[in-house]
Amino acid sequence: MRIRLAILPIGFMLFLAACTSLRPTASTADTTGERIDTAAWHVAPPPEEFPTERQASYYYLEGIRAQVIDNDPEGATEYFLQALRHDSLHAPSCFELAGLLLPTDPKQALAYSRKAVQLDPENSWYQQQLGRLYILNEDYASAREVYLRILRQNPNSPENYRYLAALYDETGSPYTALAVLDSAEVRFGYIEELSGYRRQLLINTGMIDRAIAEGQEMTVNSPYDSRNFVILGDLYAETGKDSLAMEAFQQALSIDPDDVGALTSLADFYRLRGNMEGFLSATKQLFSSDMLPLEEKLSFFNEVIKNPTFYQQHYFAVNDLVNTLAFKYPTRLEVINLYAEHQINSGQIEEALQTYKNALLSHDDIELYQTVIDIEAHLQQSDSVSYYADQALARYPGNMELYLTKSVAQYHTGQYDEAIRTLDDALPFAPSDSVKSTLYSSMGQIAHQRDSLSAAAASYYRQALKYDPENLSAIYNYSESLIRTGKNPEKALTRLRNDSLRSVMLGTIGDLVYQRDSLAGRHDAFSYYEKALRYDPDNIMVLNNYSYFLSLENRELEKALAMIARVMELEPGNPTYIDTYGWILYQLGRYSEARVALRQAVALDRDNNKELLIHYGDILYKLNEYFMASVYWKKAEEAGYDADEIESRLKLVEGK
Repeated sequence: MRIRLAILPIGFMLFLAACTSLRPTASTADTTGERIDTAAWHVAPPPEEFPTERQASYYYLEGIRAQVIDNDPEGATEYFLQALRHDSLHAPSCFELAGLLLPTDPKQALAYSRKAVQLDPENSWYQQQLGRLYILNEDYASAREVYLRILRQNPNSPENYRYLAALYDETGSPYTALAVLDSAEVRFGYIEELSGYRRQLLINTGMIDRAIAEGQEMTVNSPYDSRNFVILGDLYAETGKDSLAMEAFQQALSIDPDDVGALTSLADFYRLRGNMEGFLSATKQLFSSDMLPLEEKLSFFNEVIKNPTFYQQHYFAVNDLVNTLAFKYPTRLEVINLYAEHQINSGQIEEALQTYKNALLSHDDIELYQTVIDIEAHLQQSDSVSYYADQALARYPGNMELYLTKSVAQYHTGQYDEAIRTLDDALPFAPSDSVKSTLYSSMGQIAHQRDSLSAAAASYYRQALKYDPENLSAIYNYSESLIRTGKNPEKALTRLRNDSLRSVMLGTIGDLVYQRDSLAGRHDAFSYYEKALRYDPDNIMVLNNYSYFLSLENRELEKALAMIARVMELEPGNPTYIDTYGWILYQLGRYSEARVALRQAVALDRDNNKELLIHYGDILYKLNEYFMASVYWKKAEEAGYDADEIESRLKLVEGK
């Protein structure tokens, strides 16, 4: 729930160092000898009557105006650079340039900052900036020296002590860091952040007893401050003194029963020791408290309690916590979502749906509508999907996701015409030609589902390709419909200009054509593969499929072997391609070479591929290794290969 005892000053300082949002783009460089690119400067010169010796101040003030009033970091950068051009020793311009460059170029910013400090070493602002930049550049030793100077200049700032202690700690001097924090405590008294960091250092350096003694002293000196007992309890818990830790936490709660720190520490204490009953009891008190913000409660719930295993093992206690939040925050949308998700996890889908619907009465939220629509679609309530989608579209016209959700629900319930009409309604709101192409392609798929020989589907695909000639889904579906109706599938590629994509789609067309049962269809497939390879000779999928189908036809095996060898050069170590290579060697009668290839393929395969196993068994049989052949045939059967085929093979080795 929280970081116990740990303070992270280095991270905090890094955050401070990077907090500026100014991001200059002008080309700049350190003025201590590096060249400055002034080609892009466009700055207004000072009035003619302006004294030459004060021109640097003029450009500096113009830079401040551009930075602060005009919010123009690029212009400000140019003005500050121009100031340095007139006076390379103008420290304020160096300081401002360092600040502008800090988020984007810390190294160059550091050069400017060092220059500013050299010119005006007593300026505390310059020193602070230089310290932060050393930290950003991870030069902690130099940063430490800067903060030593800062502390001498301003010993009345607790932050300076904290930064310096953190830098000593970071550079391997934790005891010096403790000395710095001790001097801060003498000067300022108790400051929670400094004391917390000090206690962490005591623990890290093995001085836990001293940390506990100081914690005990705090409770004696301030016996009515519950925070002191929480700190002491955390220290006891850290050292395994559980009974004393419990006593300290209970003492804190007796002083302030609603102390969030005490309840948080107590909950952590129980959780880390596996006492889930105590943990959930403390958590319920936290969830009931007005002192802990809802955001932290929800974050804690999602981080710890929402863990599936924990959820299942402690369902009733979790249910109690969810109800506690729902009762306390009945109108907060985050809690409504949490409560409904809890209902869904409990199997109460329809109750969760009603929770979301009730929320729509008081919350105009598109995510709520989308959730209601998704659940209605899951329950196959197509009329409700359309009703809530129409309601949402009335409030959020043009929302593409709502149109798509509505059309999908209509499609899955067989309302094909309605689904196409919904997508057609979405077209005027499509933000780009690519989206229009996707909509038309979806309409084509629905039209095909309605009537596989429909001319309407082809018309939609043509429209899709008009808006996006590289819509591969539309090309695939259009070419498939052309093949199915006996037409030339290359018409789907008319607008495609990208040779690589054309090769891919010609190869896909070849695959589709080969799937036809006719001999002519298989021969046509090979012609498409040839065309694909003319556009991209190294198309791996085409080379593999072409070579594999040639091997199935037992034709042009040397050509097939050359193609699959090229595939293996392009993508070595792929067991599928090695299998094809080995199988072609088998068909060529080169059994020993085939065995080497298939042995490698089987070793690389992680999917227990039945085709690999059967091929390896067949090759071993040809090499008279009958026992091992039967072993791999049986493995192929276990992987799902046809049992009758395996039985016929095993009969071949009986008695051998």
